[in-house]
Amino acid sequence: MSEYFEKIHIPFDHQQLCKEFIASTRTLPPVMMGKHFGGWSVTASTASYSDGWVQELPPSSVEAKTIAEVRENNLKLNFKGPQYYRTPTELCTGEIKKVIDFLSTEDYFPCRARYTVLKAGCSLPFHRDYPEWLYGVRLHIPIITNKSCFFEYAQEKRHLAADGSAYLLKINMIHRVINEGDKERVHFICDFFDLKQKTQFNKFTAKDQNIVGGQNPKPSAGR
Repeated sequence: MSEYFEKIHIPFDHQQLCKEFIASTRTLPPVMMGKHFGGWSVTASTASYSDGWVQELPPSSVEAKTIAEVRENNLKLNFKGPQYYRTPTELCTGEIKKVIDFLSTEDYFPCRARYTVLKAGCSLPFHRDYPEWLYGVRLHIPIITNKSCFFEYAQEKRHLAADGSAYLLKINMIHRVINEGDKERVHFICDFFDLKQKTQFNKFTAKDQNIVGGQNPKPSAGR
């Protein structure tokens, strides 16, 4: 098992999830963050799938030295923090609701859940979504992909197959996403907190709790 691509078992029907996405979500216009990347919110601060999207964070947000600085930078973007984006939207039904419910039952505190789309022949630049010292883990379930799609760290690069697998990815580390294929790439993603420390490489530890303050995840950080 890789430290950078830890797999986690989630009981759901991947084929049914894909069918539901194509039949309902994909018929709606995505919220785009630029020309190449966007998506649809499954949980948000309101019940709307268009809520919870922000533009790229300025460097000051991911280079902040304290949690107070991170929160201050996010407030400038009218972003409250991922823990506030847990209200089910109109898209939180069927198989994806099963995923959210399972994660909640297992105390993985899913928030800011969404489908993301990366257009064909496009990529995102190397970046990180959280300061390196701040816990930042995101669950990825590939929905639609092709063999020319990759998630890349400096240490490791992988194609994530749409075969029912679910991955935990560290987004406080420098990474990028590549789609060199001729079809769009769609992943379900959500911020993830291993409160009960059941994973091998992505535990939300006492140190993380002290940084954000309190026993529950209250980071008010990230994108």
